[in-house]
Amino acid sequence: MGKKKSNKNKGETSQGQGAAQQQSQQTTQPQQPQVPSPSSEAPQLQTSKGDKSKKHAKTQQQASPQQEQPVQPPQPSPRVQEQRPSELPVQGAWQQRESQRQRSEQRESPSSTHSPSPQPQQAQGRGRGRGTQQFQQRESPRHSPSPQPQQQGRGKGTQQRRQPQTPSAQPQQQFPQVQPPPGFQPGTPHQMQSPGLPQQPQQLSRPPPGFTPQYQQPPLGSPQQVPTDQGSWRMTQQEIPPSQIQQQPRGVQGPWGTKGVEAALPQLQPQHQLQQPPQQQPPWQQHQQQPLRQQPQQQPPRQQPQQQPPRQQHQQQPPRQQPQQQPSRQQPSRQQPQQQPQQPHPQQKATGGPKEKGPQPSTSQQPLTPSQGQPSGGQAPLDLAIPKRKKLNSAGTAGRRIVIETNHLALTIKKMDRIIHYDVVIEPDTPKKNLRAVMEEFRLRFYPDRYPAFDGSRNLYSSPELPFGQQITRTVEIRDDDRTKSYNVTIKFASLVDLSILNRYFQGAGDGNQHMLTPQEAIQCLDVVLRSAPALRCVPVGRSFFTKPRDRIIELSGGMEMYYGFYQSAILGWKPFLNVDVAHKPFPKVLNIIDLVKELCECSMDAELTGRDYETVDKFLRNLKVQYEIPTHPASKRVVRINQLDKSASRARFRNEDGREMTVEYYFANVKSYPLRYPHMPCLWVGSRTRDSKILFPAELCTLVEGQVTNRAMTPDQTSKMIKVAATPTTVRKNKIMSAVKAAQFNRDPTAQIEFGISVSEEFAKVPARVLNAPPLGYATRNVTPSRGVWRADKFKNGKALLKWCIICVDGRTRMQALQEFADMMISQGKLVGMEIAKPTINVITLQRGRQKRELEDQFSRVKGVELVVVVIPDDKDTYNYVKQAAELSVGTLTQCVRGKNVFRPKPATVGNILLKINAKLNGVNHTLAERPPCLNRPCMIMGADVTHPSIESKGTLPSVAAVTASHDPQAFQYNICWRLQPPTQEIITDLANIVKQHLLFFYKKNNQMKPERIIFFRDGVSEGQFQTVLNAEVHTIRQACTMVQKDGMYKPKITFLVVQKRHHTRFFPTNDRDSDDRDRNFNVPAGTIVDTEITHPTALDFYLVSHASIQGVARPTKYRILWDDNDMNEDEVEQLTYHLCHMFTRCTRSVSYPAPTYYAHLAAARAKVYCEQRQINMNNLEFEQQQLAIKPEVINALPMFFV
Repeated sequence: MGKKKSNKNKGETSQGQGAAQQQSQQTTQPQQPQVPSPSSEAPQLQTSKGDKSKKHAKTQQQASPQQEQPVQPPQPSPRVQEQRPSELPVQGAWQQRESQRQRSEQRESPSSTHSPSPQPQQAQGRGRGRGTQQFQQRESPRHSPSPQPQQQGRGKGTQQRRQPQTPSAQPQQQFPQVQPPPGFQPGTPHQMQSPGLPQQPQQLSRPPPGFTPQYQQPPLGSPQQVPTDQGSWRMTQQEIPPSQIQQQPRGVQGPWGTKGVEAALPQLQPQHQLQQPPQQQPPWQQHQQQPLRQQPQQQPPRQQPQQQPPRQQHQQQPPRQQPQQQPSRQQPSRQQPQQQPQQPHPQQKATGGPKEKGPQPSTSQQPLTPSQGQPSGGQAPLDLAIPKRKKLNSAGTAGRRIVIETNHLALTIKKMDRIIHYDVVIEPDTPKKNLRAVMEEFRLRFYPDRYPAFDGSRNLYSSPELPFGQQITRTVEIRDDDRTKSYNVTIKFASLVDLSILNRYFQGAGDGNQHMLTPQEAIQCLDVVLRSAPALRCVPVGRSFFTKPRDRIIELSGGMEMYYGFYQSAILGWKPFLNVDVAHKPFPKVLNIIDLVKELCECSMDAELTGRDYETVDKFLRNLKVQYEIPTHPASKRVVRINQLDKSASRARFRNEDGREMTVEYYFANVKSYPLRYPHMPCLWVGSRTRDSKILFPAELCTLVEGQVTNRAMTPDQTSKMIKVAATPTTVRKNKIMSAVKAAQFNRDPTAQIEFGISVSEEFAKVPARVLNAPPLGYATRNVTPSRGVWRADKFKNGKALLKWCIICVDGRTRMQALQEFADMMISQGKLVGMEIAKPTINVITLQRGRQKRELEDQFSRVKGVELVVVVIPDDKDTYNYVKQAAELSVGTLTQCVRGKNVFRPKPATVGNILLKINAKLNGVNHTLAERPPCLNRPCMIMGADVTHPSIESKGTLPSVAAVTASHDPQAFQYNICWRLQPPTQEIITDLANIVKQHLLFFYKKNNQMKPERIIFFRDGVSEGQFQTVLNAEVHTIRQACTMVQKDGMYKPKITFLVVQKRHHTRFFPTNDRDSDDRDRNFNVPAGTIVDTEITHPTALDFYLVSHASIQGVARPTKYRILWDDNDMNEDEVEQLTYHLCHMFTRCTRSVSYPAPTYYAHLAAARAKVYCEQRQINMNNLEFEQQQLAIKPEVINALPMFFV
């Protein structure tokens, strides 16, 4: 195992020859020349396993060959545990030789072993064994249950460090020479409190039971302000002076407890510490299999090491076996250089034999090659393996078992062999709505007894072949807008689609990731077949179909009305399903343009449109179709598309056939004998944009065409009305879905039934589910267990005082008395939650239009010294944007915006919710997980990431925003953010390496130089077709970031990468009243309901989780897919961790629909978009724009949760 040390032997290195060598090493080493080799790297302010491996390599190169013979194993010492690699003392080239000799003595000492049974081994075998392990090996068992065979060699870690490094290979990995801190004795084994911090040899007393170690926060570093050239975990001399490092008491581990002792010093507790709840857990304690190390009472004197002959540097050595206490939880193996001889897999180490071929559990446990996990000369990463389930069709077991219904209809496919795919070309071009009519006419004329499936674009599918061979070209005619049009149709054989791949998919067959990849072509065929029937009767929009309501039209504001419809999509679970759901979408009303102008604008019809009214109407009408008709000329009826608005009919002029110039108003009055009623309304420019002259139609003669699809963003009022209509109880929604299924008549469609032999079940699928227990939450005085996804807040775990703050009101409708009442409510509610809030100063100002941001900057500058500025704003998005831009980008002030309507007669619940945000912004902790998941017992960084894209209207003027959040405390409550601007529609996070690097350094500085041993990454906004691309790019980049902060390549935290998906149509319905928490309201499944069988992937690790209690309508489950898992977590561990994180959102006392880090990533992206508002973004220089939008250090450094 590793080395064992005690406080008593700290000064024993001065005995005999060891003392003489210490003095010699200390005085002579600075004069030695430095050479660019692994053994001459400068000392770092932390020690990793890579450092230990390099020192062992040099020791063994200078050893004698006599030590190659096996020796008798030393006897175990029951009181001493191994020292973890991150606790090793700081040692550089100026002290390596003496420290290496002492480690060799310790490996030969009887007290340096911890095996309960004899283990034949080589001399120095234990020191080499620990050097081969990664940081993730900290979780491996320490006791070997049985003797291990003799091993020769250093292990893979040592082999990797023995490779010579040339300046041309990686010159940036050479660290500068650093002098040792004052008082540090070379060669003296020091007990480390964290990587890089030497300790004074003090004996600490054991704290009382239940004691929680506290810490003093070091100076914060911004994740955005970290210099890009910082290449290691080492802090600068200005950040941590050597004198402070030396004076720091040994054993204090900051917020995550201790590594050398069981608890920290009592005097580190804050003076105003809140009362702790009963049975408080110490932060980041070790696993039950690894209790905290106790101080040894005695250690026998060391034995002098025997000399060993030097070994050949490139000799291949068999790997050393590691003790396996839990064989089912194998650890990932080390990364190997490509030039090294092939090493056995970790599973071969555990079993001693070759690894069996075939499906293996936890496929992300294989070693990463340089092209996969690290930068290697610009080589692109290979495909990473997506982890499988432990067993085929296996699932989690935690929670109460129930049975629910889901809106998935089982499919029966009789012809599971092949489908013929044809390409279709229709000329000349025609509107998309006419393509299906053209193909239906073609079918009726040339093969009326066949029913192929057409996708409405250019793909045709049949089974078997159509009766014309490889290709056919014919002409057909259809009626369109009361006119006959001719089209040439060419159908050509394209490919064969093998449906037997579906069987292999369900059985998990295939090499590499083939078993994980959905057979998209087969799914596309099924979709096209099942869409044939409804596409001829409804308006298709994507995967949905809509019809205009016959009985009750839902009016929306802004010239829109809502259509009902249904969504359908063929999906694959453990068998094929058809997912059917209700759908709602706004469509433009069938209105005359004059009536539309009256609805959009509050203006007179006798005056021309100007300014904002003109822009509003023009934006609404662009690219829409209108029907033009002069009432006195029925033959003039035609349908045209609008390009844009033009001048009014009284001012727009053109030349007629005779070359005479006239206005549009004059033309209709004198030529068409139809005087216009609204000559001051704008004309519509229609027709081709390439014509020499414009075609202008008066607005009053045009009417919008029915059923036009638009993708414009809805207004807040339209969204609110849509939600109210769509949010129905589960019983109502289920009835609507079943009505849509019956109306679709899937089993009467000849295309599905006759041509392809596909039938659709008319009943919802019943699937097993489980209800997870809600996690108890820790407050200052007690623990609270949520009930039905909701809990009542107690005193905050760490309530912050607010002693100097002010209120600035920019809402003209809010009076001073209301502001004073709001301040009093803040003070009284603060006492209830443990916040001491003083009386504020109140200022009421009026912002001048056009100078809002400048005046806010002046106001914030006058109150620069306050802790918080509460800004009362009107219900205006622009004012909110100005406040955040002025406070966070220009001045550097923490703000909390409150709408004026919430200040007038404030409710205690509203003020309580505001205090939830304020306490988090002030670095307080509202609540914690009273019983943390196992992965949080060791240093762990929880991350969330999302990429938001601009709307279709803003795609050319606004960039996409990639936002990444990361936790930096043991409770996973406090987060910091980092965001980047990147090109629109770019889904991969382009600068993820630097983002993760900054988060790692922030974590390291925040937590007393402790590194995260695990990274749990929740990635939002990824579709199933992008899984492999995102996995290859972003997991590779996270690994790259780890090498950027520690360039010796030895820092490799365990990574678990999950994708969070919310954009789906799966819904759950209880089967009885007992399985619903709100049977009297929405009749939803309980919060914590999880489904990981039947409708999930047959072999991949994915699950649906309803983590929240829906306030209105049917709760939407969130789908999670694990794409990478170094932590080898089973289904229950991943599901419970995800559910627990849904209770850690600071803004409310309810569990939310997806984990807090993902929620915070959305907030971070939204804040970045706020910074971009009212600003002209240079899309060709986004890096410069990013620099201009840098957040002030006073905000992002000291108050990282300012964004909540």
